[in-house]
Amino acid sequence: MSDNSMLIRNAAIVDGSGEAADLVLFDINEVGISDEAFVNDFPGEANRYIRYSKGYEAVIVNGSIVYKNNEYTEIKSGTIV
Repeated sequence: MSDNSMLIRNAAIVDGSGEAADLVLFDINEVGISDEAFVNDFPGEANRYIRYSKGYEAVIVNGSIVYKNNEYTEIKSGTIV
């Protein structure tokens, strides 16, 4: 096992069998948060501070890419629990 690998116990294997799977692809050395950003994105001209995530390459839900290149795609996959 290399220094850059992670041991995951009881993990499933993604093998293309047709079963649903949700995956988060990330760079362990880059995961973090950005500096604060002041945004005006609420109704009624309300302002707020936010921080964006860093280091996440993609999020795949039920085989569909829903997050890539630091932004959400148009695909709406999965179910809210």
